[in-house]
Amino acid sequence: MTLSILILNYRSWSMIADCILSIEAHPPSVEYEVIVIDNDSQDGLFKQYSQQFPGVKFLKNTGNYGYSNGCNFGAQSALGKYLVFLNPDTEMTDSPAIDTMLEYAQKHNDTGIISCRKIKPGNKLEREVTFISPWLTLGLVRSLYKSLFRRKIEKLLPENSPIWHPEWLTGSIFFIPANIYQQVGGLSERDYWMYFEEMDLAHKINEIGKTITLIRNVEIKHQHGGSSRINPKTSAITKSEVMISRHVYIQKFYAGMHGILLHICMIAISLGAQLLMALISLPFFWTKKGQASLLLLNESVRYYGRALINHNWRSHRLSGGDT
Repeated sequence: MTLSILILNYRSWSMIADCILSIEAHPPSVEYEVIVIDNDSQDGLFKQYSQQFPGVKFLKNTGNYGYSNGCNFGAQSALGKYLVFLNPDTEMTDSPAIDTMLEYAQKHNDTGIISCRKIKPGNKLEREVTFISPWLTLGLVRSLYKSLFRRKIEKLLPENSPIWHPEWLTGSIFFIPANIYQQVGGLSERDYWMYFEEMDLAHKINEIGKTITLIRNVEIKHQHGGSSRINPKTSAITKSEVMISRHVYIQKFYAGMHGILLHICMIAISLGAQLLMALISLPFFWTKKGQASLLLLNESVRYYGRALINHNWRSHRLSGGDT
């Protein structure tokens, strides 16, 4: 088996179906398998979809222990020499993305992880210029940095080049040799419930001297949302997990006063922005966006309270599998 395509699901069955159908319509040119890992959706649809796609291997996780855990669980059953991880809200196109990534990996022995272009709804290009510093995960700071250091960035990542080596790759699709995935211990499921796994993986790839590659002349579609935008509660949880994982990432890779300063600034920025949005949303509390803003502030306050009491930045969902 050359390729194992792994798709992690949490209550995103209709998108999973579209993703599988797109793979069948635009299959890789080599022998491959498709594995769907259900992170304990508890919606009664697992059997229905496993019967709808008998050629796909469906795995049921015992709980929703996060993105990293689900991916690692699926990778244990993968037979392919190379692994391709897909979000459920992605679709293949006429562009031979997987074949191109495979060809690149076979020609470059220093390959760590590879990705391709992602096209959002409206035919918009997803962000490709990425930075591994926590400061630059903040949109306003990142925009200012890109403006100030535009020439430096353009020199490192020339617009007309089909191959980039960015600091990290977004995880809606990523390709990795199975032996490299095993060598770095997979994704860091003990640290992150959701988000920042890709940045953590980039650190691991750098540590073993392998490359991070973005191939810019092939693409997939990415609806960008999936199960994270089902309802206000789910939206609030996933947005709070971005904030939580940022603190875990800082704790893991930034020590001393720099780390302390990062934590303080992120707390102030997160709570300040969320409080402002909650106040603005109060007159519209019956709308989904209004409810999501208020729930997000509540999630954040509870998280910081737990972090203060437990002296631990990690998400409480890592141990309980809560959703």
